Amino acid sequence: MDKYDLFNLTDKGISSAVINNIILSGLDLSNVVDLGFDEFVHQTGIKKEDVYNSLCELSKEEHDVYNIFALTSVGVSDKVCQSLKKKGITSLFMIRLYPEILLKQKYNLTEANIRKIQDAILTINEPFDKQKEEIKAYLESLYKDQEYMTLLKKNILKNLGEDYIMEDELEIKLEECYRYGYLMDKALEELSNLEFIENSLFGIKKLQANLKEFMFSLSDDKNSGLLKDYLEGLPLDKLALDYGIQKDKIKGTLSKYPFPILSEDEYLDLYYSYHLNIDEFSKIFQLDKSVFRYLELKASKPMGKRNILEMLEDERVSSDVRVNIQNTLGKYAKIHGISVLKTPQDVLDIYARFDLKDTLSEKDIYDDFKKYWFNLFHEELAVSEKQFIQILDASKQILEGKNGFRYYNSLVIDSGFYHSLSLAQYVDIEISAKVIFDANISLMEAYDIKDEYELYFILKKTAKKFDIEFIRKPIIVFGAGNRNNQIKSILFELSPVSMAEFTKAYSKVFGVNEKSFSNYAAKQFSPYYSNATFTVTTPKLRDEILNMYKELLKEDFYFISDIGPLANKAGIPFQEYYINKQTLNALGYQDGVRCIYKDKYLSLEDYVNTLFTDDLFLKRMDPKLISLPEFQAGLKARVMNYEYIEVEPSHYVSIKKLNEEGITIDLINDFVDTVKNSVYEDEVFTITSLKNKGFTHPILEHNYSDFFYSSLFLPSKDVIYQRCYSADSVILKIRVQKEETGICSLIEQIVESKYYMYLPDIVRDLQMVYGINLSETQTKLYISLTDIYCNPDTMLYYLNYETYKRMR
Repeated sequence: MDKYDLFNLTDKGISSAVINNIILSGLDLSNVVDLGFDEFVHQTGIKKEDVYNSLCELSKEEHDVYNIFALTSVGVSDKVCQSLKKKGITSLFMIRLYPEILLKQKYNLTEANIRKIQDAILTINEPFDKQKEEIKAYLESLYKDQEYMTLLKKNILKNLGEDYIMEDELEIKLEECYRYGYLMDKALEELSNLEFIENSLFGIKKLQANLKEFMFSLSDDKNSGLLKDYLEGLPLDKLALDYGIQKDKIKGTLSKYPFPILSEDEYLDLYYSYHLNIDEFSKIFQLDKSVFRYLELKASKPMGKRNILEMLEDERVSSDVRVNIQNTLGKYAKIHGISVLKTPQDVLDIYARFDLKDTLSEKDIYDDFKKYWFNLFHEELAVSEKQFIQILDASKQILEGKNGFRYYNSLVIDSGFYHSLSLAQYVDIEISAKVIFDANISLMEAYDIKDEYELYFILKKTAKKFDIEFIRKPIIVFGAGNRNNQIKSILFELSPVSMAEFTKAYSKVFGVNEKSFSNYAAKQFSPYYSNATFTVTTPKLRDEILNMYKELLKEDFYFISDIGPLANKAGIPFQEYYINKQTLNALGYQDGVRCIYKDKYLSLEDYVNTLFTDDLFLKRMDPKLISLPEFQAGLKARVMNYEYIEVEPSHYVSIKKLNEEGITIDLINDFVDTVKNSVYEDEVFTITSLKNKGFTHPILEHNYSDFFYSSLFLPSKDVIYQRCYSADSVILKIRVQKEETGICSLIEQIVESKYYMYLPDIVRDLQMVYGINLSETQTKLYISLTDIYCNPDTMLYYLNYETYKRMR
């Protein structure tokens, strides 16, 4: 039977009648390649999963596995496959031969899709032997692709050394997408003809072209003129005006220009290593400023972060350049083994990390820092107190809290923090950061945020994507939040109400200080305030409207902010003053301040208790409901009593349900005690690291996630439980003193055990030994919060600077 015969689908439950109708339209399974899955499904009416499954089972020959539409089986969308096919990419080998940078530029593939495609290719163990003719034709097309060949030549030159090297050795060094002998031979032939390399060996020879010759050769068209003027140093503002292009798009436009390989490229490695401005670069290397601008355009990644001082120890730097560096060193300093620019901002970061005394006031820090500066440089700090406070406020290394200032690297605040915080739930509202802090206690502990004032300043430094205004600390305004409107809304709900009850209710919802708020409310709403009581007269709701609301409101609980949109959708009139004691009483509801609940419940806590079912999925619940203090308190009490256990992030299961599986409180307590007896004092550990050491216990046979087993330690007073939101993991430590634990402690433990390590090895140990999945960037951020020292020359990490000096 033909593998594409539609009657093969009868095994999938597709009826013969349906198949006959499809055959009459002239289609078979081979049309999937031409039409794409979505269009084939649309025309035939067959379920998409049946088409997928059929192709997987029926397309056993390697030729079909390599078809571009095979990518749909690993999550690449049919739309992307169709787009690639239209652009001539019809087989996986074409992707395999193409550099990632060109996949992004020419085919508009996202990094996520490129990763999926590369993973798919890795699953194919055999070479593409059955497509030799197609590959040969494709290689010919690549040879004519100027962008590809330019990248190939650059890759060859980058991997050549000064010694003799055989071609097969060179091939091993090249990136995989360039390892094709035919194209290598062509590239080497061209390089040799242009005298870029010697015929006798593949060692680098001084490149013949240079930037001035290149600029001289540019034509007179608009793009070439823009490039020439940019390289010659014309300001971006003038270029934007002269060429009618937006200022922020100039570099992006010019970076796509097809540059030849120039002698100035040899400075790219230094550009990627060190952070220099255009004047420093020109002075140190005695080069025209156009070279720096050329490197800005040519660079495929950001400029490096190491400073000039570290360049003195770089073997690539000549003695002449070292002299030039020495002449500019007056602006650098080395403090605690770290090279920094001699500016108040940069020195303040080092001061904060190593020498800042916690709880100091702004003036105290200013006075202390002036002494610090003088002791380092034997000169007075040329910054006023007002200027210093502005620098202090902008620093991402210093955090202000209730009790003063302390060192805190705000860069550790990542997307995991904001995802868990769910700021989107706060719409057009003015609240204290205390409300957000109290609703996310475990998150605050995980990121070492100690109070609402610290949270206020962290949001101020990092929450740039949200519509937030930061007024007097710790008050935050989301969107069009208006304090007076909020006060009126609560007054409508509670009136008549005493000042004490009103301030207590308002503070509960919005987190403000009761004393300062009562003074404000009495002054701003004096017409409604008399004899220590607020009274707001609202008109009685007409019976016809009241009956509409009786029909509308059927649930046991509503947030008042949701009632207006609900009424408008139903075509029922709504005014804010409708929600008052009189109306709620007629509707059979009680007021919970900003929410209402049926009067069959004794209190809001009574209603909240009904939410705690055997399976509790917080992700499926209204974030506003989860943030209620009553809900937070109820959940915490149940977790600490083992009534609830978090089996996965935000998914709780009752102990009653676990009992049915044989997991009892006695078994849990025995597990916790056994673990405590199996780890040594001060050891930071995870469930993964316990298993890797051979730890066993009957409870592990239930095969729950490591997250679940970690949650069993949360109620224990003898174990420090530290949630790592960045990696969705938990880190544990026996509580022997007040010191905290977390990713930082774990990394220190890893580095200490090996004496010194490279960053990728630290990341690997976090993942393999402890089950903590962090990127290199995330790991470096956590390292910045420790005393771990990195040697900038070898990029080796030591426990601290003293250890580095001792082992050097």
